[in-house]
Amino acid sequence: MYLASERLVYSKFRESEYAIYASWYTNAAVMKHITGKALTEQEARERFGKAMATNQEHPDMGFFAARLKATNQFIGIAKLAYYQSEYIEVGYGFLPEYWGKGFATEMLTFLVDYSRHLPGGRDLIAIVDPKNTGSKKVLTNQGFVLYDSKPEDGRPTEYYKLSWVRYSGTD
Repeated sequence: MYLASERLVYSKFRESEYAIYASWYTNAAVMKHITGKALTEQEARERFGKAMATNQEHPDMGFFAARLKATNQFIGIAKLAYYQSEYIEVGYGFLPEYWGKGFATEMLTFLVDYSRHLPGGRDLIAIVDPKNTGSKKVLTNQGFVLYDSKPEDGRPTEYYKLSWVRYSGTD
């Protein structure tokens, strides 16, 4: 299956791609608004194992490497995964040298559109560090609304939701 947006191509992570996965999760700047710090090598390996399990369990969802169409250069990660029993979590992020170039908007637009074709019609959720104003702006511009704010793993966390009724314009 070929998944692409205007400038990016997406492919589910494979076991052989641990190094690029780890390059993202062990990057302190990337992880500042996710866990508060870069993951250790062991933490990255554990998270990669969980990502691989999710990728195997759900053929149309999981953790995707995002690459530039023009060069095939890895630049970030996209995520679509079940959250609790009622939501699909969307996640997106890029290596710092690709920040501020519109890739987050492009990726989130792709994830929202792609998720419309998944079975079950679940609402989408995004989990965000309240200090990550750029990500919050990308979410609200796409129609996500803040619906909860509570600590997760001891860190302040905001939860944004996009309901299918709101998204489809059929309030």
